[in-house]
Amino acid sequence: LEGASRRRGVAVGLAALAAAAVMGVSEVAFWGADEALNQSQARHAARNDGLRLRELLTDAETAQRGYLLTGRDNYLEPLRLAEAELPSVLKRLRGQYASSAWEALVADASGRAGEKLSELQLVERLYREGQESAWRGLVESDIGREKMQAVREAVAQLDAHELVQIASERDAVARSLNFGRLGVHGLTLLSLFGLAVFLQIGRAHV
Repeated sequence: LEGASRRRGVAVGLAALAAAAVMGVSEVAFWGADEALNQSQARHAARNDGLRLRELLTDAETAQRGYLLTGRDNYLEPLRLAEAELPSVLKRLRGQYASSAWEALVADASGRAGEKLSELQLVERLYREGQESAWRGLVESDIGREKMQAVREAVAQLDAHELVQIASERDAVARSLNFGRLGVHGLTLLSLFGLAVFLQIGRAHV
């Protein structure tokens, strides 16, 4: 009787240990996958802001050309949109890349984007004031083109970087999920094996 009681105690202890091990493996897999997913979401947000920056400036520049050709204010709607959205987009980008290896690149692109927007606004003002030679000189110079090219190149570098990191984090999620699945399966099989051994020993003592 004493031996049976001892074996029951061992069985309960082993069952509790197995349950704790399964829960531990499951938690480790969950937190690993959750962290990778959160990082991936942040990278998607950064990537979207970079692409939005390029889109806003490109549309604003195209809109300005239409305005200069026609003189119609409705062509300037993309420029008004850039004026409204660009500050918040640039603020988010600077925050997302602060204290990273990309901080200087983002700061430079942010400055160039602000300068490009100011240039578009200046050309519009000069056009409205009738200073044709002044606005034509600005439009025909390479200064604005260089600023746009710098922004495009920065966005392209950031986008390529984020795509690589997103793929890496997707792999990390898969690894965490596989670790959890294989860990739970392995512990379950080990528990069943232990149970079989325990039952075999119990029968031997009957």
